[in-house]
Amino acid sequence: MALSPIIVAEPFDDRDGDGRIIFGTLNRKKYGVSEAFYQGQNAAGEYIYWPKGYTPVVAPPPPPAPPPPPPPATPGTATLANGEAFLQSDTLTVGFNAFGGIGTVYAAPEGFRTDTATGLKRVGLYRPPLDDAILQGRAIEGFVIEASGARAANMQLTGFSQIKGAFVDPTHWQGSFNGLHIDQVVTLDGDRLVFAVTLSNRSGKAITGLRYARAFDPDQSDRYLTTNKVIAPGAVESTLDGGGKITLRTDAASAYVAITAYNTASVIGRARPLGHSKTADEVVQLVIPCADLPAGGSVTTTIEIITSA
Repeated sequence: MALSPIIVAEPFDDRDGDGRIIFGTLNRKKYGVSEAFYQGQNAAGEYIYWPKGYTPVVAPPPPPAPPPPPPPATPGTATLANGEAFLQSDTLTVGFNAFGGIGTVYAAPEGFRTDTATGLKRVGLYRPPLDDAILQGRAIEGFVIEASGARAANMQLTGFSQIKGAFVDPTHWQGSFNGLHIDQVVTLDGDRLVFAVTLSNRSGKAITGLRYARAFDPDQSDRYLTTNKVIAPGAVESTLDGGGKITLRTDAASAYVAITAYNTASVIGRARPLGHSKTADEVVQLVIPCADLPAGGSVTTTIEIITSA
């Protein structure tokens, strides 16, 4: 017979006052035990006794509450994770690797859209219903700097991580190259991603032959051909196979469009004239020559990437 607590309206006679109750014949038959031990009263004022040999069943403690999930991404969301930056508007999601180029090494945090239809948990430049335009095929996006006869490129997913730097917040990357300090500040507004890039001379001497180029190769899943057309001296429009367009542009008066092969993305290519149009799997570059920069001087240029489905 399983033992259970004895609950009564009136207390048993505790002659010794030690809480131990020795049952007489009638109570032994009634409760099936010879002894019981007083435990206190319940909320109803009834008296509770544990029969001898009774082992209370102790419920295990409840499991700890799971940590709250991260808030869902909403228009204007921006965060850092694993040294990478993730931005999202209502239509466009962009991921930057730790070297300031588009295209992450790590998976996007919870709440950021990725091109799961083609198996991607990382993010480059994703504007549904288009496929991620950077991570398909060979992922190429980043920048090239030439200064005083030296050249360096940051396109991590292409194999170029030559300029050291880091994000100080989700929209601001800083780096340096041969005494040239780079501040890259980005703004995401709907389908429009804006780079404000400031180059500051901290070398202590003049920097000559300064050029900054933004380069990318827009692709779709298993469709790598794009029609790249120079639509202004500082603007190139890439029409993706299957629809959708990506425009790379700047208002810098000295800017020009260069196009090069995907295996020479880190080398600034040959300038193309206004109206040039070609359908190929090539890298588009927006090149901005800058005036010689004296010691302590700086120059800021603005570049836009505009997407449309």
